[in-house]
Amino acid sequence: MDKQERIRILENWLDSGEGDSPLAQPDHANMVADSLRAFAGQRYDLHGWCVMPNHVHVLMTLREGYRLGDVVKSWKTFTARRINHARGGVGSLWAPDYFDRYMRDEDDVGNTVA
Repeated sequence: MDKQERIRILENWLDSGEGDSPLAQPDHANMVADSLRAFAGQRYDLHGWCVMPNHVHVLMTLREGYRLGDVVKSWKTFTARRINHARGGVGSLWAPDYFDRYMRDEDDVGNTVA
């Protein structure tokens, strides 16, 4: 199985909503959407996003001087605290890492959004 096939299988599994699905709650999904919009236009240009029941897809362009890992960490830290508080829980809400994909041209962007 090649890398692209593994990625397709992983994305299909993530999109199926298996396991804990904290973002299926509209209030929690809105917390995530609000956090994505919070620094749009400052740290990054936000082109689109989709909050799934157990993960998030984001299409954005970083602004100069900001690192993707730092931006993702800020989203995860802020939203985990708020969602855990709302759920009466503690601990890890997000996976420890993230998956990113470089958009090479407008065709890549169009295929990703479609």
